[in-house]
Amino acid sequence: YIPWMELGRTEFLRQYGFSYRQCEAEGYLFPLLTVSCRYHAPAKYDDLVTVETALKAIRSPYLEFTYKITREPDGLLLVSGETKQICTTKDGKPRR
Repeated sequence: YIPWMELGRTEFLRQYGFSYRQCEAEGYLFPLLTVSCRYHAPAKYDDLVTVETALKAIRSPYLEFTYKITREPDGLLLVSGETKQICTTKDGKPRR
């Protein structure tokens, strides 16, 4: 489920005009500090899922996202989770 959360975050940022590739080219990195994942129900092979991603907070230099992964077509909640990232330079120093 964590890779799906990463894809959700990537697409969320892309919708708002940001791409990880562009950020990295400009010297911004966003390593993960924490990941939490709560399992509510299992996904089964060949299930179609939807990943809902929301920006929970921006507290420079931190970004926090929330996630809900649901099964299609019934909308059953499979997983909820959160991530916290820090914006850094390529040297790993916090960047505000």
